[in-house]
Amino acid sequence: MDKSGEQRNTFSDATLGKLGLVGLSDKYRRAMSNDANRNDGDGGWASPMDFVADNRLPLDARRSILMNWAWTEFLIDQATNEGMPENGRPSRLDEVEQALLALERGVNGPNKSGMRKAA
Repeated sequence: MDKSGEQRNTFSDATLGKLGLVGLSDKYRRAMSNDANRNDGDGGWASPMDFVADNRLPLDARRSILMNWAWTEFLIDQATNEGMPENGRPSRLDEVEQALLALERGVNGPNKSGMRKAA
């Protein structure tokens, strides 16, 4: 695995931990490792939550696309923080993280494996 892939996996693990989904790390790694072999295409989703509501893609593809979306948002935020000019749009990282939670709630239901309990 190249350095970029390792960084993406580290980011994925940290994001899942932050969201209380650490039990799903292996499933996300597997989904993301197969993303080059799929032609997921661009569904033209207006928002991450619109994407979660679209059941045309298999679960692994949706996990991979959302985590890659989060990774892209993180990289954009990091570049802006390091002095690159802003691209004139707000970060969507929080929105993508909420979509990841919504996806897993839809798959597992509340309080099932891999999900944290609400406080």
